[in-house]
Amino acid sequence: MSDNIDRCSGAADSAWMLLQTYLSRHGDDSSRYHRCTAAKLLHHGFTLPTWLTAQYKVQISAVQIFEISNQIG
Repeated sequence: MSDNIDRCSGAADSAWMLLQTYLSRHGDDSSRYHRCTAAKLLHHGFTLPTWLTAQYKVQISAVQIFEISNQIG
């Protein structure tokens, strides 16, 4: 069972790293991909990873992050 948990954790970590890579490569000045990703993750009950919040803060204001959080609930 421990082996399955390790594989799951490895797969999840890989998925987060892949998302981070895609957003870094394909991001634009409008930060629409970061905004959509953050909204979708929050909608599904995820906590935003630190790296996403940090990248997002560079591109948009804290007020916009707060507005998205309030829209989700």
